[in-house]
Amino acid sequence: MNEWWETLSAVQKFFYFVSIPSTIIMVLQFILSFIGVGESGDIDLDSDVDVMDQDISAPTEATDFRFVSFRGIIAFLTIFGWVGAVLSSDNANIAIAFVVATLSGFLAMGFVAYMFYAISKLQSSGNLDYKKAIGGFAEVYIPISANNTGIGKVQVLVSGRLIEADAITHGEEALKTGEIVRVVDIFNGTIFVVEREKE
Repeated sequence: MNEWWETLSAVQKFFYFVSIPSTIIMVLQFILSFIGVGESGDIDLDSDVDVMDQDISAPTEATDFRFVSFRGIIAFLTIFGWVGAVLSSDNANIAIAFVVATLSGFLAMGFVAYMFYAISKLQSSGNLDYKKAIGGFAEVYIPISANNTGIGKVQVLVSGRLIEADAITHGEEALKTGEIVRVVDIFNGTIFVVEREKE
């Protein structure tokens, strides 16, 4: 083992220093998640809870796409390290090895973020019957463009849960944040069609 290590270049040693610990952490994460121990341990850099750790009763946060998370960083370091270690062997161009390793790491990071986003999206929407909100009131959270030209967001009660969901309007006036609107229909399964409540 020592002889093999001594034959490595400084660049290869660097990549192995990055890849081996991050791989161990990734395996531990997988095992803990599989047995249900690590469900609340994954945090973003801004101290927000990661999408996989959100309770499905709060889909407002669960459906946010989070590119930077602890899992994502570990995925980046793991792929970055192993790709770099492979490419830096046999006297390969060090600059190219770093560039390819970095791009590979970001691809892995994006894949992990998208995977957990997709899973959380299924969790948050699959347990609620959005049709039950039709006829009810909602509050505009992110402005909604007029004439179905843009998607905003509303906060609305669905089956007793206050959720945040995408919304559009067919009305000729944009709906501003804080306005109270009525849900009149559902589009594409999870997008509320709303209109300003007539006075």
